[in-house]
Amino acid sequence: MRPEDPTARAERITAELREVTREAAGVLKSLQVAAKNARAMVDEYYSDQVKTVLDAHTAKWQADIDQFWADAQTDIKKVVSDAVARAGQIIYTAATLEQLCKAVAVEVAAHTVYDQDGPRVHYAVDHRPDPPGPH
Repeated sequence: MRPEDPTARAERITAELREVTREAAGVLKSLQVAAKNARAMVDEYYSDQVKTVLDAHTAKWQADIDQFWADAQTDIKKVVSDAVARAGQIIYTAATLEQLCKAVAVEVAAHTVYDQDGPRVHYAVDHRPDPPGPH
C-alpha cells in the first residue's frame, strides 16, 4: 500500500468532516425539535396540574369565604335581634317611668299650696279636679 498523497488525504478528511458535521447538524436539529416537544408536553402537564391544584384551592377558599360570610350574617342577625329585644325593654321601661313621673307630678300638684313663702306640699290639701260625670 502506498502512502496517501497529503492533499488527497486532506480532501478525504475534509469530506468526512463535512459528512460528520451534516449528520451532527441533523441530529442537533432533531434534538432541538424533541426538546421543544418535550418542553411543550411538560409545560402542558404542569399547566394542567397547576390548574387542577389552583381550582381545588380556589374552590376551598370560596367555600371558606362563603362559610365565613354565613357565620357573619348569623352573628349580625343575633346582635340585631338582641339589640331590638333590649330596645323594646328600654322603651317599655321608659314609658313606665314616664307614666310614673306624670303620676307623681299630678300627685304633687294636687297637694301643692302656694302662700307667701312660696309653694309647698301639704297632703291635707287636695286640689284635684272632680272627675267628669254625675256628682
